[in-house]
Amino acid sequence: METEVFSGSQRQRWVIPSQPVEADALPPPESKLWIDSYRPSCEKEIAVHTRKVADVRSWLSAAFKDSARRNRPRHIQPKVLVLTGPSGAGKTAVIQMLANELRYEILEWNNPINSNAMNVSNESNDHFSGESYFSLVRAFQDFLASASKTPALSFESSSTASLGSSSQQPAPQPECNDHDRKVILIEDLPNISNITTRNAIHSAIRTYVRSPRTRYPVVFIVTDAVTSDPTADRRDTDRDIITIRTLIPPDLLNANLVKQISFNPIAPTYLTKALVRVADAEFRGRAGLRPDKTAIDAVVQSSEGDIRCAINALQFYALRKGPTAAKEPKRKTKGVAKPKTPAIK
Repeated sequence: METEVFSGSQRQRWVIPSQPVEADALPPPESKLWIDSYRPSCEKEIAVHTRKVADVRSWLSAAFKDSARRNRPRHIQPKVLVLTGPSGAGKTAVIQMLANELRYEILEWNNPINSNAMNVSNESNDHFSGESYFSLVRAFQDFLASASKTPALSFESSSTASLGSSSQQPAPQPECNDHDRKVILIEDLPNISNITTRNAIHSAIRTYVRSPRTRYPVVFIVTDAVTSDPTADRRDTDRDIITIRTLIPPDLLNANLVKQISFNPIAPTYLTKALVRVADAEFRGRAGLRPDKTAIDAVVQSSEGDIRCAINALQFYALRKGPTAAKEPKRKTKGVAKPKTPAIK
């Protein structure tokens, strides 16, 4: 008997066997996704334009500086940052990379279910007003409420904050220091095409931002939607697309509390540099298996600026190439005749 577990944030399906798995049956370390193994840890490793990295760094630094001020005006904190752009543009990677540099923890929202797979429309309000979807919206509201009340933990002692902790201090806001830095990261958003759901999400965001007890900045990751079906109803398509104006309440947009930074597809030069870095690290000591320049250039051309797609494609290419690459016969040199062996009589 097997149990299936779905991870909503990563769109992965895991099968948990009912019997213990033998060590020999476990997949080799090489089977781990390269996109996870070679995540950029510093600016020189990230494939995003330096200007975009600088914009995000500047915004976060200013937000933390405002948090550290004593007797700060309530209207300036917390702030909201929305990173928009196509899939694989490095939006989340920049936030994760800067966590090492600016020394902050990331409190990340993960959908307990894949709500985006549910086609929630105004015509299906009654069907999706059941307990499962209501619980998802309530979980999102509870997440923001808990994030606003969670006492800060030392960066050195823990890299993950525990939301919903019972050790909450009723005292006024403490001073924020270098070891009291957190970023609320929200990427896998609940489906807000339903007007009731959207209003509930707006209410949760508004409550977090307006509450005098909250001080951590919020970062939303919004991926530009690409419509693959040209025959789809435009009204349905527009309603299902998440944009900064459908995500953020209008009163917050008009109150100068929201900053939008738009990312572009990764440039081919940055993409090539990133793939070379991954290939060099993965095939260190195994040069015969390393994808050559032709393969890397082909991956760059086909990925259309999507770094995630490019790294996954390069890994798939390497797996298909396999260990036979090192055993490929050498090509004959043109114009050089192979010497004949004289017959022995």
